[in-house]
Amino acid sequence: MDEYYRAVRALPAWLAAPLAQLPAQTAARVQELRLRTGCAVTFTVQGRQCSASALPGCPPALAAMRLDALQIEEIFHTLCNGSVHTHERELSEGYLTTAAGNRVGVAGQFVQREGHGITLQKVTSLNLRIARSCVTPLPPALDKLLEKRSEVTPHAVQAFEIPTYPAHTVGQLPALAARFANAAQCPAEAAEKLQYLIFPIAEAESIPEAWRGKTLLELPRVMFGRLEQKTAARLDALQDAGFAGVVVNNPAQLRYTDGWTLYGGLGLNVTNPMSAARYASLGVQGMLLQPETALTAMQAVAPGVPTAALCYGHLPLMLTRACPLRNVRDCGKCPGGGTLRDRKGRDFTVTCSAPGGAGVRTVFNPVPLYMGERLRELPVDVAVAAFTTETPARVSQILDLLFNAQPFDSEFTRGLYYTNN
Repeated sequence: MDEYYRAVRALPAWLAAPLAQLPAQTAARVQELRLRTGCAVTFTVQGRQCSASALPGCPPALAAMRLDALQIEEIFHTLCNGSVHTHERELSEGYLTTAAGNRVGVAGQFVQREGHGITLQKVTSLNLRIARSCVTPLPPALDKLLEKRSEVTPHAVQAFEIPTYPAHTVGQLPALAARFANAAQCPAEAAEKLQYLIFPIAEAESIPEAWRGKTLLELPRVMFGRLEQKTAARLDALQDAGFAGVVVNNPAQLRYTDGWTLYGGLGLNVTNPMSAARYASLGVQGMLLQPETALTAMQAVAPGVPTAALCYGHLPLMLTRACPLRNVRDCGKCPGGGTLRDRKGRDFTVTCSAPGGAGVRTVFNPVPLYMGERLRELPVDVAVAAFTTETPARVSQILDLLFNAQPFDSEFTRGLYYTNN
């Protein structure tokens, strides 16, 4: 079917019907349709204008047709598919494009208004150009070049067989560890019961010596500027301070932690046995599995070193260098964090690693993860409670619930632990 017949389908039915009755030989030579107020429909055929009546096989109804102003308006709105404003940019340049890809020249009265550009006020004539595909053969040299480029060159493939890994046991009660924001947040009576205490390295000097034998120093997940150099220097200075080890949170930190017992933190994103085995081969002596890992997937991770999973904590949703609280407070007067309230009234805690400076901000889920009464369902060796902005009194309450495997006392979530089960 010639493109002419597809083009006239965009016109109102009363005009499209007689236009579609042109014989195929005639339609194939039509290049343009000219529609003007008070005039008959005219055609451009092979570069020359002619009236409808001069075309071989033209229907009498088309030859006798004269278009009035209302009909031109109807044709225009039909070509716009009833939505003139979507063609405003094109109309300001004197044309519009139909859904079939045909360009229509538009003539009439245009008005230029300050702040609104050029606006079409009245249509007096339309020129529908029939868009046809044009096939041009490629030069032989280019044809050969394209043929050569399309040849597939096979690459050497090295067969790889995925190793099999042992599964972790399920049903055993994991040991409890806890991560605290600072030493004041950790209850002294709870410190004795926990297998590990985890503190940010910035809090190292404030950790009592009695706790250091079971304390892991947590390295920042993201570091900018000279923070990495300062962290490496601090690790060297603390080498003989009696700490049990460090928690690395990105692979780059393995470069400057020689001499330390290494544990993997949240930032390593350990979710499968292959990544766990790789970190174990790099000297990591234990690792926290990503909390987005389902329990069934956790069971498959048993790298030969202890694994851990969060049993309590407000999960971090976002790390950002740009402060989301800057619109409501000045960095110089910031106490180190705040809250963001969403449209549902939920308060999201925001903390800053370096208040008043170039720190990294963390946005936390307002609803904590909790697995206290289901600790035996965690297929790991250690269950970690991660505390952020909780008061010491609240920390004691939550640890008591965990030690006694009690249900949580307020709203909580199981996270993604039970997905894909």
